[in-house]
Amino acid sequence: MKKLTLITIMLGILVVANAQTDENIILEKDFFQKNELKLTPEITKKLIKITYSSFIDKPERHLSNFGIKNISQLDNLELGKPVPKYVLDNGSVRFTNRWTIPVLSDGEPLHFVNIKLESDGQYEYVGCGGATFAELFHNFEQKDLIIGKLEDDLGLDYYIIRKDNTDIYIEVYDYNKREYLKSEYSLQDIINRIKE
Repeated sequence: MKKLTLITIMLGILVVANAQTDENIILEKDFFQKNELKLTPEITKKLIKITYSSFIDKPERHLSNFGIKNISQLDNLELGKPVPKYVLDNGSVRFTNRWTIPVLSDGEPLHFVNIKLESDGQYEYVGCGGATFAELFHNFEQKDLIIGKLEDDLGLDYYIIRKDNTDIYIEVYDYNKREYLKSEYSLQDIINRIKE
């Protein structure tokens, strides 16, 4: 008979089997869906206004760092699907109350904005960046399957995709192979990498 240990984590349950069955890590079925963010017109308007005002008076060389090639792109801003952010902390997955959201202009990726849910229930802008990663994200074949982004204890980032009812963790950048969005892992694989 296999011994199971239950670990309660924020907004979900992580079931971890003992050392003999570490491959049986299971997150509660709707753990990631609980943290989806619907972009209301108010949130959308606020983020677009912040983005516009943050860049409208900046020099062109500064704009290119954020994927903006032409100032007129600021007139056609739109937001993509918010991606909830998680951390892996000592083997537990924890939601950070943050989302990263692609910013586009006429369907072309510019960069990401980041927002945080404050204790008073308000969503606050907490920064932007990632022009290179915005383009990689935009061109990623499986971007519609992304249900979250995870940072592990080593500071490595993974997009979490749900494919055929299985959660797969795609490393954003594999430093050993020097490849973007190619290496796939399970949650247990990531935990094992940290232990090594």
